[in-house]
Amino acid sequence: MATEIFYNCSIPRFGSMCQYEFVYYNSNHSYLYEIIDDFYRNYEYNSSNFTCYTHLQCNRSPTPTCLDWSEICDGKIDCSNGGFDEEYCWQLEVNECKDKEYRCANGQCIPDSFYQDDYNNPDCLDGSDEHRNDVNRRYTCKTNQPTFQCEDISCTHTVTLTSSCVEQRTKLLIDALYSIKDNSISDKCWLIFKCITRMPNPNVPVCDNLHEDEMSNTIIEQICPYMVFIPAVPVLFNDIYFAYTKYDLQSLSEGRIRFPYICYNTSRYDEFFINHSKIVFNNKICYRSKDSSSITVAKIPVWADDYLIPTYRALKKYHLIFNYTSTICNRSTMYQCINSSKCIAICIHGKCMKYYNNAENITFCQCYPGWSGRYCTIKHTSMCSSDSLCIGMTANHRSLCICPIHKFGPRCLLINTICSPDNNSTCKNNGQCVPIDEYIITSKQKYICICSKGFSGDRCEIIDSKIIVSFGTDIILPQSIFIHLIEVIKNNHPRRTTTFKSILTYQNSVIIHWSKPFHLIFIELPIKNYYLTTVQTNYHRSTTIVKTINSSDRCAHIHEIFNKTVVNLHHLRRIKLYHLPCQRHGQQRVANCFEFNHHMTFNCQGQSMCENGAQCFQDSPDCPQRSICICPSCFYGTKCQFSTNRFDLSLDTILGYHILPRINIIHQPLIVQISIALTIIFMIAGLFNGILAMITFKNKRVRDVGCSLYILGSSMTTLFTMIMFGLKFWILILAQMALISILTSFGYFLL
Repeated sequence: MATEIFYNCSIPRFGSMCQYEFVYYNSNHSYLYEIIDDFYRNYEYNSSNFTCYTHLQCNRSPTPTCLDWSEICDGKIDCSNGGFDEEYCWQLEVNECKDKEYRCANGQCIPDSFYQDDYNNPDCLDGSDEHRNDVNRRYTCKTNQPTFQCEDISCTHTVTLTSSCVEQRTKLLIDALYSIKDNSISDKCWLIFKCITRMPNPNVPVCDNLHEDEMSNTIIEQICPYMVFIPAVPVLFNDIYFAYTKYDLQSLSEGRIRFPYICYNTSRYDEFFINHSKIVFNNKICYRSKDSSSITVAKIPVWADDYLIPTYRALKKYHLIFNYTSTICNRSTMYQCINSSKCIAICIHGKCMKYYNNAENITFCQCYPGWSGRYCTIKHTSMCSSDSLCIGMTANHRSLCICPIHKFGPRCLLINTICSPDNNSTCKNNGQCVPIDEYIITSKQKYICICSKGFSGDRCEIIDSKIIVSFGTDIILPQSIFIHLIEVIKNNHPRRTTTFKSILTYQNSVIIHWSKPFHLIFIELPIKNYYLTTVQTNYHRSTTIVKTINSSDRCAHIHEIFNKTVVNLHHLRRIKLYHLPCQRHGQQRVANCFEFNHHMTFNCQGQSMCENGAQCFQDSPDCPQRSICICPSCFYGTKCQFSTNRFDLSLDTILGYHILPRINIIHQPLIVQISIALTIIFMIAGLFNGILAMITFKNKRVRDVGCSLYILGSSMTTLFTMIMFGLKFWILILAQMALISILTSFGYFLL
């Protein structure tokens, strides 16, 4: 060190021998960083060209797009000429790091000291060491300087056209997609589409000179083809197209958004669209992936958020890349799947679990207590409190603890008193108080309340509206009904919310607790029979509505109201006649019309947690707080996760559904009363027969007969069986009547 020479450069010079100099410099700059930062603030980097990775012969259409380094090994095939960008990527996935190293999600190894050391400057190329949202990272990368945190980091978890964190690249890709026009569409129709949808650029200068009359539905009807691919090239996976009809353009011009058709020419997606109606266009099969009529919001669509992201999430699982060699699969920590080239890791001291809300069925190792690591191979001693749950270790070898509601801290040793019973400012009406993490700066609340049924509000102080609906004797009731609640909104489309109610056996009424505003209630019975239940001009909160549904409340179908001539008219002409029934059959002079979709898909806006094909219902389409799963036949559970397909015929399945809870035996259904009477008779007869047989064959002289020992053993078995049967029967009766609380497994044990 004594013989080495170091140069202390004065601003604006830099370099090992001060041989370089910044031209952009003024006297206010004190540090090199200030020069660079000030330069890019005044001369913002806004490239109009693509940066390309040239070491792979990749055809990334459309022209002039090319492959970016961040798109290599990102889990998506971008090269349409062979998928070279995802070749040999498995070698990164199986890479193991050394001690005191942190393994990034992409297989890269960094020192443990770099883990979560700087929120804004990750060290892993995929940014997984800082656990920062890729969307936030991309947002910060769109303004200032091209730094390491933007240009040299990939945003692989953002579901967009590229894995680059530079937002400008996404805009260039969208511009490139929309620069290619379908030959079947005229220039005028193409311009109308771009001006109506504001895609790809919301500020299209030529649209300012386009008059509204030139974008009318009449012009669209005349010059646009019935259906067209927009863009004209694949938008995802090199084989997914978006298609629109001319009527979609007309809806867009009216401020409504319709989800495009998804078109493809392979069979790999058929499983996803099995319950959708299809059309064929240009030798491609096309589906609407969403219920188009349910998306009616008066705003310009954000193309990536509204169209691209839902499609990518739904169809990505059909493009999972499996490319593991036999060398990798033969490792002791890997398992070769049967009839597949895929290898999965073995959990050494844990269970292999699936992420519940992940459509790609990604698995992870859930370690047993005392073990941690990716494959549960690291033994450790938990430092968490006794009433908490230790789920592993952090990168700096500290226990990762999940605290109970009333505790917090890294080891769950601190007690949070905000939800203590002495605090009168917490939840009302038996609501459950849950403290909020005090380190969340954006939250102004100190706790949230999980309200019990029938209450809502921040502190559960609001009593929900209560709708009691009973049915007349002339209506045949099914096992379940749909309740459609509609809120009329001024200067906007009505908001519809649908929920579900089960009707128990021998019950002819249901009670609905609802916390959201509503003005109309329709009850739907099977075969699309709708009954008008409630009409209120002004919404009144916390009211009780009692209604008896009769056959006269059924909403007649249009075929029952109008003759065939009117029914066969186009709906735009037919709608002009809808006021006539109001004039003929009541005092109303006009008809209030609103859109009502009879084939809505109930999947909780694509975020359904229900299993086995169950439907998911939410209490609100905007900010839902509750959801419920409606199970198909032979499935049950809160998420329809259990099945009765493999169950044998048992006493529970035969009699359980007929027993009414909290109802005296005298008022139970006849089949239950007969079962009780027969069971008592069988028990008395069985016990009497077993006791007499035991007394008879207990005599030593009688047992000298050859089969006396067998009859004695049989009588003892009969006596024991009748006692167990009686216990099982009465446990079932009393448990179903809610008179006792007992585990079902104990009942099965007795059986």
